[in-house]
Amino acid sequence: MSNGRNIFTCGGSLVAPGWVLSAAHCFGEGSSDNPADWTVATHIAKATMVGLPPGAETPVHDHLAWGLVGLYRGTQDEEIYARRNGALELVERRSLEAGDFYALLPPTDDIHRVRTTSAETSVSIHLLTNDTGCIWRHAFDPDSGEERPFRSGYVNVACEEDE
Repeated sequence: MSNGRNIFTCGGSLVAPGWVLSAAHCFGEGSSDNPADWTVATHIAKATMVGLPPGAETPVHDHLAWGLVGLYRGTQDEEIYARRNGALELVERRSLEAGDFYALLPPTDDIHRVRTTSAETSVSIHLLTNDTGCIWRHAFDPDSGEERPFRSGYVNVACEEDE
């Protein structure tokens, strides 16, 4: 939700047609009492479930979106990269188990690679502010830092421009 000055204020839940439930602190001192002064934005995020077979890994890639990723099933190793001086630098490695989650915050914390380490397919749930299955993003060579166009295609419907 945002106030009349187009500033994000708080989140809320659509509980019935025309009714949004939010926390009381969202409407603190100086807030308008007039509902017409508030905007509720919906459909700003896309949820995608991605399965990665045992031993499989993604290319090093970005998302060009902020969001949350949670591991639902299996285990993964994640490598996080940063652009520095025209190259990619590996800045962190972490092991993920079911229930772990992390934020994607471009332009930092947005370039990574994941690898399934469990004997079962790992399944992650992505809640992102774009359709990362259909938009063109970047894949990177981790040694040279060279980037190339990348569209994951991790969707179960045709992308709009492909229809």
